[in-house]
Amino acid sequence: MTSAWRRSPRRAGCRRRRWGIDAAARAALEEEIFGKHILITSHDDWPVAEVIAGYRSQSEAGFSFRQLKVFTCVLALQIARLMRLKARQAERGRPRAHRMLTDTTPVQAKLSDIFGLARYAPRR
Repeated sequence: MTSAWRRSPRRAGCRRRRWGIDAAARAALEEEIFGKHILITSHDDWPVAEVIAGYRSQSEAGFSFRQLKVFTCVLALQIARLMRLKARQAERGRPRAHRMLTDTTPVQAKLSDIFGLARYAPRR
């Protein structure tokens, strides 16, 4: 395999190096490596154009899911910010979730005692 990069020789008194692309070497690399994909499909009845379109649409679907993920994260951050702001305005500090256990099994009660979870339970 040949290199597509070529370095120009140094000139006397010049400390710069110049780099360029060897067009013939690049064309050889493109012919040998770039642009080749093997698509394997179970849709034997599809025309080649539809198989290629389906393959290309995968990246579009991936992009859409990435955009949705970013939107969801931004929305969650905004909601958390609004909750903190509302809690601060109500002078209660950070909002906390409250959950009351009404019935516990003996194992749950023992674990609650071991870890001292009663101190975190809401008081009425």
